[in-house]
Amino acid sequence: MGGSSLVYANTLPIPKHSFYTSKSWSHLANWEEELKEFYPIALKMLGADRNPRMEPGDIALQELAKDLNKEDEFKATNVSIFFGKPGKTVPDPYFNGKEPDRTGCAFYGECMVGCRYNAKNTLDKNYLYLAQHEGTKVQANHKL
Repeated sequence: MGGSSLVYANTLPIPKHSFYTSKSWSHLANWEEELKEFYPIALKMLGADRNPRMEPGDIALQELAKDLNKEDEFKATNVSIFFGKPGKTVPDPYFNGKEPDRTGCAFYGECMVGCRYNAKNTLDKNYLYLAQHEGTKVQANHKL
């Protein structure tokens, strides 16, 4: 297979300064300044929260950072997961009940392939859900 692939992996990092200075697009605008105000909005919409648990993969990355003398740069990732009380369903915790109920993450580890337990904050529970309730018609597999 040719080309490159991107993996979302349910992580929501805010880019570091070097991202904005890429020669391929930095000349078009001061992107760091242009986008700065939108990151907090997107993080709120996506229900971003810092992962509260260190799993074996996290510990391995932390050890690697330590070996590279960059331990101070290691931190748990922001993810689009409702942690709450594991397994307990509560009314929408993000937008005063305007979104669907969420269930606290029970750490089954199925985030990347799709949480079957209602803890992952997917687009159908935030952006698309709210847009539909404001009258937007969402059409899957539709071409203009």
